Amino acid sequence: LVCVLLYVECAPAPPLHTTLKVVMYTNEIQLAGDLIQSLSSFLHVENLESQCHFPAYEEYVKDCIKKVEEQQQLYTRLRAEIADHSNLIRGLVVRAEDARVNHDMLGVRQAYKSLNEFNIDLVRGHNIRCNTHGQLIELQRQLNMAVQQFARLRVGIGKTRLIARSKNALKSDQLEKLLDMLRGYIDMRALTKEQAKETQLRQQREVKERQQSSQQAEKGQKRARA
Repeated sequence: LVCVLLYVECAPAPPLHTTLKVVMYTNEIQLAGDLIQSLSSFLHVENLESQCHFPAYEEYVKDCIKKVEEQQQLYTRLRAEIADHSNLIRGLVVRAEDARVNHDMLGVRQAYKSLNEFNIDLVRGHNIRCNTHGQLIELQRQLNMAVQQFARLRVGIGKTRLIARSKNALKSDQLEKLLDMLRGYIDMRALTKEQAKETQLRQQREVKERQQSSQQAEKGQKRARA
């Protein structure tokens, strides 16, 4: 049994305008969303912002966010390792071919033995990466469902803005701000400049990571040729 308490406060406003403050107490976010949507439809409310706090459901969202961050870090590390191994394999293929041309059968066997080991590592890494990708998709689906639940606590522009900002936070890895967005503690209209700056910094980090990965690949090729 879920109890709901509604508190309505009328504030002074210009003629023909009424400002209402409604406070709901319930542990069920879905019930709160149903009530807000029904009341908004009955009262013909076109736009509605809200702040909310659902401790149990927010812990679930926090857990999903934490798992997403962990899976993203693992996915990035595996991708870098696969790129490094791929470059080493190309170097070993050249080394094996050089040994074959020079009739160095011992060198050929050693090169192909190393190739086999790297190939096994690549297959193992690929399987782990596929599993990680599947888990990431499932976690992001759960987060999108959570965003929809919180969005039902708003109406009109507020609902549309929350969904857009939350999806942008998921795409740009701004997960640490997602929960405050869902609660309504962050002004969505004030995020544009800050998000643009963070996006620029993220792009710079990605360029730096690609350069470091390229340098590591070149070092791997040199080691393989040596």
